Amino acid sequence: QRYNPDTDKWEQASPLPDGVMNPIVCGSGSTLLAVGGEGLEGGACRVLVYNTFTDSWGERASMPTARAHACGAQLGGLLYTIGGAAENQGSCAVVEAYDIVSDSWRRLADMPTPRQGAAAAAVAGMVLVIGGSAGPGTGLLSLVEGYEPDSDSWRRLADFPVPAAAMTARAVDGAVITAGGTQSERPCVGSSAVYRYTPASA
Repeated sequence: QRYNPDTDKWEQASPLPDGVMNPIVCGSGSTLLAVGGEGLEGGACRVLVYNTFTDSWGERASMPTARAHACGAQLGGLLYTIGGAAENQGSCAVVEAYDIVSDSWRRLADMPTPRQGAAAAAVAGMVLVIGGSAGPGTGLLSLVEGYEPDSDSWRRLADFPVPAAAMTARAVDGAVITAGGTQSERPCVGSSAVYRYTPASA
């Protein structure tokens, strides 16, 4: 579905080539990328691209490490895909960056804490990874780690107020806003909580 804010209406758009759950989704210009996820024929490494002008889908270079429940954020022309559940391996710490212009991937420094179901957003020149879980039955995390592209390294940041997973995170006016998700693993109950994080350098 596509939403038009000028008319406050939704309209049907061309469907994905295959059904998929929990992909990383991001926009770049007139294109929308859906990366990895569950249920894609051919594995969780496919990169599907939607052209808003032609209302059509195509495919880009596959993500090197197939995974679902990963998180991602855009910074400096790159899409950073982080963690997730790798096929037959459980939670992973893999970090791979996709260059939208050159349609190419490269491996970066692993995240210190393997996890899935985390949220990610880019702010103050860093990619923040928030919360998540080490895997089913392990409990939720309040851990926040920041990736610094200039040094290809990670550092620990202030913990999230509560253990949480499956949130949405976006950078707004120099801060990171998180919304929704869950703060309980069993039973998994949706949360209405919204939090704001402002980095010390902002």
